[in-house]
Amino acid sequence: MFDTGVKLNEPLLDGKLASIEKARQWSPRVVSKMENMIRNATDEALFRINPILFAKEKGIEENESIDFFLHGAVEGLFQMNWHVLCPGCTSVLESFSSLKALDSHSHCEVCNVDSEASLDDYIMISFTVSPQVREITCHHPDSLSPLDYLTLYRFSREGVIRDGRRWIDGAIPFMKFHAYIQNGEEKKITRELTEGYLVISDFLNHTGAGIPVSGQPGGGSGSLGVKLNGSAITLSAGTLSSGETEFDFYNQSGRKGLITLLNFPTRYAEDFTISFTPYLSGKRLLTTQSFHDLFHYDVVKGTEGLGVKDISIVFTDLKGSTSLYDRIGDLNAFSLVRQHFDILGKVVAGNHGAIVKTIGDAVMGSFMNPVDAMKAALEMREEVAKMNQSGNKTDIILKIGIHKGASIVVNLNERLDYFGQTVNIASRVQELAGGDEVYITSDVYEYPGVGALLTAMKVEPGKATIKGLAEEMQVYRISGAGR
Repeated sequence: MFDTGVKLNEPLLDGKLASIEKARQWSPRVVSKMENMIRNATDEALFRINPILFAKEKGIEENESIDFFLHGAVEGLFQMNWHVLCPGCTSVLESFSSLKALDSHSHCEVCNVDSEASLDDYIMISFTVSPQVREITCHHPDSLSPLDYLTLYRFSREGVIRDGRRWIDGAIPFMKFHAYIQNGEEKKITRELTEGYLVISDFLNHTGAGIPVSGQPGGGSGSLGVKLNGSAITLSAGTLSSGETEFDFYNQSGRKGLITLLNFPTRYAEDFTISFTPYLSGKRLLTTQSFHDLFHYDVVKGTEGLGVKDISIVFTDLKGSTSLYDRIGDLNAFSLVRQHFDILGKVVAGNHGAIVKTIGDAVMGSFMNPVDAMKAALEMREEVAKMNQSGNKTDIILKIGIHKGASIVVNLNERLDYFGQTVNIASRVQELAGGDEVYITSDVYEYPGVGALLTAMKVEPGKATIKGLAEEMQVYRISGAGR
């Protein structure tokens, strides 16, 4: 018997699960595990679900877990959200319902710093059960108590301190006050402060201020006026002393605020070393083929781009494609090229990558790291060789290039694309390759794990002039065995 307090739309849940089940071949019990979670999990567990953690807890392969949640988001079973995290206090600074709305620029009212998150880190994607399927408390953040808003809604579960607790759970003992304050409301309180630093934040209006607290009682003001104006918090003094302090809050922002006082000790930074448990990053999502297939309409905001610190780019092309069309005719050649596209697409997806685009007979793919990219390149050679052998011909001959580095994710022709020198070099390196060859840069070759993949291959180091670079680049020509 399920909890009678659970507000569950049974017909809608059954229908959406049935649609997802038909979408692709799932491993045994994946759908039933998801259904069991939606029916029986707590409200908190159904808010900002981490598909990486879900996979670990349920014994599901990570990529399949991500795929399931993506299909669930398309079907309306889940709401997908992009979150910008603060590396200093684990706060969820901003949340966006789609990539096209995402703004990586943010301000933390606790740490009092501006930051720009990259897709590699501090941009997290989560999934929350749809209110049409099951209504949960966190669908109504305005109804949460101040403490629940902070612990359930504002701070991430993934951010933990040295002892394994969430950052916010470790910070609560230092919280001297937390309360909603209405527009026009004045509130006076008295609190005992200790030496260190006092952070005053309004979590609804994303404003904050800080003030040092000296260890000598009576050394600073024994009272503090705090004004909220919506764009800033202004204080009546620049320092405080430990001991009893009177606070006078006044909200003139025009809207409700959520005020907190956090009195951190002097050794706060040393004791509150932060790490993040694994989560679905923007980079990983953008190198997931299912995201490109299911959310092809979701593009980067306006003309802006999003930074990715380290991405592996693979370019492929066909050797002698012009003569192929002349030799066997357009229709037959096109059929072979389409077959090779299908093969490469499966290989890319099977190695944790995504097809970014096709350009004529060429393919551009993105991968999380060079190991996955190298595995894919070698497998592409194998699969294309099998394709040729099945027809007793060698009509499709691949040329492949790989490079890694920083890039910018941009909009191009209403789709996601990558821009920058890393992409240019990967393309130029591919142009060096002859038939059935892979060319890689030293950044790829020296990446841990790549060398082990090449033990059975013929690897020839060399120097190459790359258009756009002043100096020659170290490259490696890979050919021979491996098929």
